[in-house]
Amino acid sequence: MCNNIFMKRYFIIFLLFLSFCGPSQEDVQSQIDAAVEAALEATTSSTTTTTAQPTTTTTQPTTTTTQPTTTTTQPTTTTTTQPTTTTTQPTTTTTTTTTTTTTTTTTTTTTTTTTTTVPSEPSDWTVFEGYGTQVVDVSSIPKNFMLMTFINYSNSFGYVTGYAGSKVVENYQAGSGPFETTTFYNTYGNTDTSLMQINMRGNWKMIFKPLSYITTFNNSITINETGVLKLSQSGGILGANYTDDTFFYITGYSCSGRIADNLNSGTGPYNGQEIMDSDVCYLEVNIKAPITLTINR
Repeated sequence: MCNNIFMKRYFIIFLLFLSFCGPSQEDVQSQIDAAVEAALEATTSSTTTTTAQPTTTTTQPTTTTTQPTTTTTQPTTTTTTQPTTTTTQPTTTTTTTTTTTTTTTTTTTTTTTTTTTVPSEPSDWTVFEGYGTQVVDVSSIPKNFMLMTFINYSNSFGYVTGYAGSKVVENYQAGSGPFETTTFYNTYGNTDTSLMQINMRGNWKMIFKPLSYITTFNNSITINETGVLKLSQSGGILGANYTDDTFFYITGYSCSGRIADNLNSGTGPYNGQEIMDSDVCYLEVNIKAPITLTINR
């Protein structure tokens, strides 16, 4: 609008200039035509410019619309990047754990085999073993005063008798098994035994061994079955405490194997004392249950 007013003023001034300068009519007409054309062009240009202004105005909202788009992009980039970094860290930790498991040492199981060694019987023992009722030749056994151990492995009753030819020399162990008893062999006056009659119903073992394997006691001892003992010193007062109600007896032997004293005997329970002969070196105890022996001097 302002441009049109300006152009009109320009045109009036131009006409006044012409009227004062006094150009020719033709020049005036030419100038008029030219001015008209110029005015028309100015007018057209002004119109075009006026029309372009709304276009510029329309573009501005477009710029405003683009700005939110940029704002929306920024959080998208930030949000995506941060989780990615966080996800990478656990991955590293998992790798370390896998390595530790791989390097774990495998435990090797070692099997230990235990070998049980059964000790052999001493070379100075003479051993006979058998089953059931048998006659054993023992004429090769030395005639020394010694020990005889007999083992009955069965549950049945059995007994052992010594013979000199057909003559009975001595009756040895007897009773219901299983049992293991030790008695004296080749006692004084009984050294003629050449045969042993074994009356058993199962497995048995008979062992002859020197007196050095006998048990020695000083003051007190408890034994559980028939056996023999050596006193640390001859003689003294022998006390016996037998709580079972079966028969028992104790025989004292001299150092040479001769019977020196018949000591405590009877049916239990028994708790008493007896003075031993001064020659008593050994005791033979025949019992069916435990007994406790004491010596006072």
